Amino acid sequence: MLELTILICSFIKLLYFLRIFEQFGFLVQMVAKTCKEVLPFMAFFMLWIFFFTISSIILGSDIKDKDDEYPKVNWFLAWLIQIYRNSIGDINTPDYSGLIDEENPGKQYVLIGTIWTFWFLN
Repeated sequence: MLELTILICSFIKLLYFLRIFEQFGFLVQMVAKTCKEVLPFMAFFMLWIFFFTISSIILGSDIKDKDDEYPKVNWFLAWLIQIYRNSIGDINTPDYSGLIDEENPGKQYVLIGTIWTFWFLN
């Protein structure tokens, strides 16, 4: 995490050093404004990913080949990564075979529908 922070700070510092040159000044301002403008979208996008992750966990689906793709990641972070990959169009879908409950069919769907209804009505 420290390396990532250092890398981001170094990149920002390099961009502001490039503002000295007149040709790069406009490009640096454009990159800075774009990064500032994308923050609300990313916050909203991550909120939706979190909600879909919780919904998938409540439904009881599983990740196909979880041990092969995410060997050293805890289960919740693996779910977040999987839902993010699905949101950007990756084809590796979760394993929905565990959703069919022979004793109470539709129990999970009623629970998810109720949660989403409460969330939308608020």
